[in-house]
Amino acid sequence: MTTRKIILLPENLNLEQLLEEHPPQVPLRIENLKYIIGLISELPAYDHRLLATDEADDALFIPLYSVLLKAKIRDYQHYLRYLLEVGVLESDNSYTAGFKSRAYRFTEPYRVRTVMEELTTPKLVRPTMLEHALDRVANEQYPHLIRHFEGLEIDQQQAQQYIDQLYEQESQSPERKVREKAASRYSAYQTMINHLVEKSGKFRVDQRGHRFHSPLTNLKKELRNFLTYKGEPLVGIDLSCSQPYFSTVLLKTAFYQPIESAEMLYLRQLPEDIQGLLSDEIIAAILVYTIVTNSNASPPSPPCTLMCADSESNHLTTLYKMPEKVEIVEDKSQLLVEVTRFIESISKGQFYEYLGQEVERITDRKVKSRQQLKNMVFSVLFSRNDERRSFIVERKQAFERVFPQISACLTLLKSESHRTLALLLQSIEAEVFLNRIVSRITHEHPEVPLFSIHDCLATTEQYAEYVKHTMIEELERAIGVVPDLKTEVWIPESLDYAVKAS
Repeated sequence: MTTRKIILLPENLNLEQLLEEHPPQVPLRIENLKYIIGLISELPAYDHRLLATDEADDALFIPLYSVLLKAKIRDYQHYLRYLLEVGVLESDNSYTAGFKSRAYRFTEPYRVRTVMEELTTPKLVRPTMLEHALDRVANEQYPHLIRHFEGLEIDQQQAQQYIDQLYEQESQSPERKVREKAASRYSAYQTMINHLVEKSGKFRVDQRGHRFHSPLTNLKKELRNFLTYKGEPLVGIDLSCSQPYFSTVLLKTAFYQPIESAEMLYLRQLPEDIQGLLSDEIIAAILVYTIVTNSNASPPSPPCTLMCADSESNHLTTLYKMPEKVEIVEDKSQLLVEVTRFIESISKGQFYEYLGQEVERITDRKVKSRQQLKNMVFSVLFSRNDERRSFIVERKQAFERVFPQISACLTLLKSESHRTLALLLQSIEAEVFLNRIVSRITHEHPEVPLFSIHDCLATTEQYAEYVKHTMIEELERAIGVVPDLKTEVWIPESLDYAVKAS
């Protein structure tokens, strides 16, 4: 049973002194104040905006859901009001019933490094009924992914040294955007480390995209290098260009009108709520932009034994570099050429290189970085069709000039809601990774330690080649495209020396 909770408070905040110098109008418990302040430090760890390059330069406002807050602190309004009055927090003063909660952030003097404190008040540290229910769902669906966390460790000292050095760099950065978020990032990274040290992280199954979330999901990528499983380093096997890769299945007629006996993933295999995102009218319109394939996967590959660590690192990739067989449809020849170029560049691990070359050739404008291209693809996949911000419109137009018909198909998929495409891709990823790859590995070799981070699986070096082989087989079978996988050993030596812990 949970008996304590580690929270993070700004290092320059002395609550005892604050209460003495500014007595509240109603009695306030100091542990309740610490809990609320701790939420402002902790919740950025789960907020994707913290690392997003398109967000505003200012520090993030963190929404606090009143129903959950009231379950912990009945008169929470008094505490928030006091923290606002004494200048510890500030609010965006924006609230829409049933849609948006009021959000808060530290005022500038308290946007500093955080220090750990411990709460022991039972009501504050024990999970709510909702948290219990969410934990139960995750444990029922993916117990095989959760049980290995008992053997997962993080080198707290090295990880802490790393984020301390990172904070020093970011807080003194010449870029305002980096400086403003340095403190929030620091507390988020510290939260991630604490969850792994304390074994206090939550396991959740997203009820919209059906993805599995764990203490590793939001862990800063560089911090993975301090992880071990029962003393052994981990190996991450990552699907390159995962969102463009999964989008290729949406360009195939068989996804919407499955062929009997075909192994390729199709819409009706996804959860019912995901199927319901696409109306019959939308599907009929989308079929104009899809291609017919006469084979959804390459011929089966020879089996791989569990222990194949001595094989050459690129053996499996070479084995699978086989072109997809596509039936040419006369009135879709241009579409076929475009989709084939799209698929081949993804399968060869050269998608962003190809996209960058074509954008420069067509627009006669220099592409500055790979991140610029990733932002372009992100905008194409996830922005609203009626987006008006000029920099996003320009990105989408550049992509459309390279892949006009693919762009039209993706736009159609978002025509009823811009969230549809994101949820489709997340659900496809969850189906393939969780329900096919992970389930198969668990069935064949339950002793294999396995950790899921959406489009990446991690295991020990002993089992890495087997996991990689299984990923290739199941991804190609489900999507009909040879995947490009990147393998990386997670060790401290992999870190950039400039911020490497000494």
